[in-house]
Amino acid sequence: MRTSKILLLSAAMAFFSHAETFKVDDVRVNGLQRITAGSFFSYLPVKRGQVINDKDFITIIRQLYKTGFFESVDLSRDRNTLVVNVDERPIVGEVNIDGNKELKKKQLLEGLGSAGLSPGDTFDKAKLRNVEKELLNIYHARSKFDAIVNSQAVPLGNNRVALNIDIQEGISARIKQLNIVGNKAFSQADILSKIKLTTSKWHSFLTKGDQYSGQKLHADIEAIEAFYLNRGYLDFKVNSAQVSLTDDKKYVYITININEGLPYRIDQSVFAPNELLTDAQLQKLLNYGVGEYYSRKKVRESQKNIKDALGDMGYAFANIQLIPKLDKNRQQVVLNYFIDPGRKTYVRRIEFRGNYKTHDEVLRREMRQMESAVYNTAKLERSHQRLQRLRYIKNVKRTEVPVAGHPDQVDVVYDVEETPSRSITAGIGYGSSSGVLYNAAFETANFLGSGNRFKFDFSATSSEKSFEIDFTDPYYTVDGVSRTVNLYYNEQDVEELDISDWSSDNYGAFLRFGFPINEDESFSLGGGYRGTKIITGNSVAPEIINYLGQNGTKYNEFVLDFNWIHDTRDRTVFSTEGNLTRLNAEIVTPGSTETYYKLAARNRSYFNLNENLLLSVRGDISYGDGYGSTDGLPFFRNYYAGGLTTVRGFKNSSLGPRWSNGDVRGGDFRVAGGAELIFPWHFGQDEETVRVGTFVDFGNVYEDIGSFDANDLRYSAGLYFLWRSPIGPLNLSYGVPLNDKKGDDTERFQFTLGVPF
Repeated sequence: MRTSKILLLSAAMAFFSHAETFKVDDVRVNGLQRITAGSFFSYLPVKRGQVINDKDFITIIRQLYKTGFFESVDLSRDRNTLVVNVDERPIVGEVNIDGNKELKKKQLLEGLGSAGLSPGDTFDKAKLRNVEKELLNIYHARSKFDAIVNSQAVPLGNNRVALNIDIQEGISARIKQLNIVGNKAFSQADILSKIKLTTSKWHSFLTKGDQYSGQKLHADIEAIEAFYLNRGYLDFKVNSAQVSLTDDKKYVYITININEGLPYRIDQSVFAPNELLTDAQLQKLLNYGVGEYYSRKKVRESQKNIKDALGDMGYAFANIQLIPKLDKNRQQVVLNYFIDPGRKTYVRRIEFRGNYKTHDEVLRREMRQMESAVYNTAKLERSHQRLQRLRYIKNVKRTEVPVAGHPDQVDVVYDVEETPSRSITAGIGYGSSSGVLYNAAFETANFLGSGNRFKFDFSATSSEKSFEIDFTDPYYTVDGVSRTVNLYYNEQDVEELDISDWSSDNYGAFLRFGFPINEDESFSLGGGYRGTKIITGNSVAPEIINYLGQNGTKYNEFVLDFNWIHDTRDRTVFSTEGNLTRLNAEIVTPGSTETYYKLAARNRSYFNLNENLLLSVRGDISYGDGYGSTDGLPFFRNYYAGGLTTVRGFKNSSLGPRWSNGDVRGGDFRVAGGAELIFPWHFGQDEETVRVGTFVDFGNVYEDIGSFDANDLRYSAGLYFLWRSPIGPLNLSYGVPLNDKKGDDTERFQFTLGVPF
């Protein structure tokens, strides 16, 4: 195309090199099809009555080509009439893509649109060639080096063309060999364990770590640098990274050449004088000690600690500069800190963006940083965390924008991404322990954008029917006191749960108030009424018959409860750090048919082992007993264990003491817990949607606390998969009992799935 333009311009120059200057009395254009005459003359840099010469002809041709609408432009003169002959480029009539699997058609069409090749755009061969090259680059970046992209423009008539793009994606090239050259202090295995690229392993189909890409290699080189710099090797450098591809483009060989240097220990930290923090205060902010090997990670953390300390004092734009001074002979380094706090800063305004459903005041009440107040890093981070922990907020991004003309002021902008907080479902599902599940529910964590939680739920299985209405106002008072109103009805057929041949109907109403203690702690007090009716079958245990004979089948309970919560999790769903601790106490008061109490302590903690692995640990101790004339818990309030929520690999509610007829009894005392190792495998889904890991569970139920024997605890281990799918939550596990005993009901594969429709 460039050559044709040059030839046309050269021809125009030759043709008009001896032309006389003339006055344009008229302009005649030939060849227009789609472009109107009015549009064409708006592009033409010549008007009637204008005097032009040979230089103007070249300008005219250039200007018309610049529009991108014409394949060719030819100028001639008929007396004082300028004649323009054009050949319009065709219009893209349709786009057909075939053979794509790795890249979705929607992505490809969006890319073509960005390149100006959507239906209705003017067709340009050069643009199509560029699209081919870009597609090949994308496939190469995904390790598909033998990908082929063929494109063709097929005439459709009426100066339109169909773009046919045929893609042969090929196969992903695998890393055949990955070598580190120059390492002495650390083995190749140690270094390779810190990077994501790897030769083919059994799990490569999940992690795709054996698929080469330049972006991955660059990230891994940075990871190797970090590995050495965090171990004192300040002179470390990567000399080269050589990548070679086999002739058949199926395999990649990678060689990374490094120069380790020697490790340096920290001699001392020197702080340039400043008026805000003393040397003693600064020393406490350092994450390392004298004599330790230099660690870039710890040094950067120390810089952040200093910056945050100044931020807590109002200095939003403090600059902490570090200059290391190396003593190569002694292999020591002196770290020189230069601190520029800048101006004291005030927060002028706090803005929220992206909250299309949630009212501004709902988000603003979570703020700990106030407008017109001194900037405070800790308060801003806490505000960020509180927003992130709202159930109807998926992600939060904070930006601090300097105010133009006011160097001592900033605006804080929170960009929030809301998650669907309302569900109206009618559905059917299946659970390995509960059987077929029918459900109809309306639930929202953000009722009408107010931040109030409302739930209406009806569900039925072969063993249970339930109805519940629950309403919570988390800011019943401006001080953060919450109020919850709960009404419910539950009808349970315990025979279907394989516990015993009896069922119960439960109904009740409760009112609770929650009180914040501090940012991480709260407690609630509540009270209500609970009614229970016991219905027995033909094969009920004799002990139950005796109990009901003495106490009747209807039970009225007046309940007071207390809950204490300590929550430092980063988010309420799929947490990645922090812990949740709950202490619960429930007492059924005098005046009730039976008088008893129940106590429970539960904890779940999350620990980041490294960038790729997450550890979750949980524990649960629950105990109950009667008081007054009641001995022990009523049998219908016993604790049970086994199943997805306690000890996977054992059948739901199957562990613990049994009645004389062999049915599961449950007990007054339960111990359960476990640990989960969570992998970074998301199967292309958002990491807040899928979670995969291994687990070890333990637990059992005892008749009372005096019957506890650690030797009776049951253990299991296995794999689990959690998916917040568009059709409902899926919880799947495969657990292997490690010490099951005679009489235990085991169930290795367990799952629950809800399917709205």
